[in-house]
Amino acid sequence: MTERAFEVDLQNLLLTFIEQVGSTCFQAFKKLWIDAHFSFIHQGRPLNVEVKEYTQLLFNFTQRFLDEDTHDAVKASPFVARHAVLYTLYLMHETQPSEPKVKIYLPQGAYP
Repeated sequence: MTERAFEVDLQNLLLTFIEQVGSTCFQAFKKLWIDAHFSFIHQGRPLNVEVKEYTQLLFNFTQRFLDEDTHDAVKASPFVARHAVLYTLYLMHETQPSEPKVKIYLPQGAYP
């Protein structure tokens, strides 16, 4: 999976959540996640990249969406979108194939 493809998929997930739900309801986000089969994101790993390294790359890339000036989904509704980004990180963490699980590190001040 390319970085651009992941960006498009994630942005579509966030925009769908903002447009269809418009709140910070985790259960509603999780339903969209499941309906979109988003946990298959872990299967997009290139063969030359280790599972844990790929998972960390997904986490790092997803965290970029916390910056409201970067992506249209976040600009549309920053408060809801930031929650959706955190929900995405949580669900990617919970569905990752690695044991022990790769930890998510958020830089201090990343989520005001």
